[in-house]
Amino acid sequence: MQKVGAITIKPVVRGNSSQVRNYFKEPGKIDFPNLKLTLSEADAEQFIGWYEDFVINGNHEEEKHKTGSLTVLDRDRESELLTLGLSGLGIFKISAAPRANNEDKIASVTVEMYCEAIKVKFA
Repeated sequence: MQKVGAITIKPVVRGNSSQVRNYFKEPGKIDFPNLKLTLSEADAEQFIGWYEDFVINGNHEEEKHKTGSLTVLDRDRESELLTLGLSGLGIFKISAAPRANNEDKIASVTVEMYCEAIKVKFA
């Protein structure tokens, strides 16, 4: 994998007040971000197959969703700092990653997926 897009998890906060003086915030549902991965075209074969089945053929029922994980390593890439457990993944877009000025580099694709839940595990 060449790149993972930024992941920002935001709680949706609702305000509740009967009077301005008694204003307080109460937690709502958590809004999980879409995931954006960039990888070489040669490594994207499984994502392309999943996209064709899930999006083009319309086979997007619950059992076709995927699970996965992302592990954050320390600077030396020796020790795990944390792992994000991803569930309810559904692919919705796959495209060729842009090349600047026809650069002679490895062809890449960008894969975008929605995620229904994320669990964080600290090492």
